[in-house]
Amino acid sequence: MIRRSNPSLENYVPAEMISDTLGFHQVVSYNGLLFLGGIAPVSGAALEIVTPGDLKGQCAFVLDILGKSLAAGGSSAEQLLDWTVYLKDVDGAGAIGAQYLEIVPQLKAFVGANGPSATAVGVHGLFVPEQLIEIQAIAATSK
Repeated sequence: MIRRSNPSLENYVPAEMISDTLGFHQVVSYNGLLFLGGIAPVSGAALEIVTPGDLKGQCAFVLDILGKSLAAGGSSAEQLLDWTVYLKDVDGAGAIGAQYLEIVPQLKAFVGANGPSATAVGVHGLFVPEQLIEIQAIAATSK
């Protein structure tokens, strides 16, 4: 059975807004897998950017929401199978590798020794103009 949900998470986008306004579900589970839609460093119905201009601050916020979303779906950071980290190419120089290396300590601390497969993608822009990062993930579930 496919289960779709938008967990109600403090300081994130209101749950009803995700499906009603934005047209997707944040957490979808199927056959022991949990699929998490892109998690952005935004808060509230106005999609206010969190820590503008601060990649590490935005990464910390996204990882916090990711952890809460995993828990809401019956999973955890230790059960992450794969994630894609989207990074905004701020200056257009293609320095995504340097940006990724800047947040690697945070990513490693989040997953511990059980790192998932990963892809880092440099993009021209993300949903909110001041957004520097977004993470999409797939995990196994305990349910």
